[in-house]
Amino acid sequence: MLTAGLFYKDTASKHDLVELTNVADNVNSGYQTRYNICKDSKLMDLIGPLHFDLGNQSKFLINSVNLRIKLERNKDSFTMMSATHDFKMVIQHASLFVRKVKVAPSIMIGHETALGNGAIKMPIRQTEVKSFLQECNP
Repeated sequence: MLTAGLFYKDTASKHDLVELTNVADNVNSGYQTRYNICKDSKLMDLIGPLHFDLGNQSKFLINSVNLRIKLERNKDSFTMMSATHDFKMVIQHASLFVRKVKVAPSIMIGHETALGNGAIKMPIRQTEVKSFLQECNP
């Protein structure tokens, strides 16, 4: 599924190598695969999940919940790896696919009853990213 979003695993310890060489020891295989797909300014269709906490839940939202999602575009220099910075990415079309389900009337009555007693609490799997600075001692 991740390859549909142009994810190809980089070679361990070679993820910063963006030079296309014929020397096998200096090749980042993930970068080389992505490069071959994108070269010559090819048009491509990509699809993938939105990577945020609410987008990775196994439970559905209850009815009548307003949800706003704002997508912001990153700079081209952040989104693409290249030895030179003479590139430009153009997004011609974007779609957001949302899955809707029909809920049994008995479940909807249960939700309304729960809302009458107070707010519904929904467990959310949260992802937390921490960064640490590590000193190198030669």
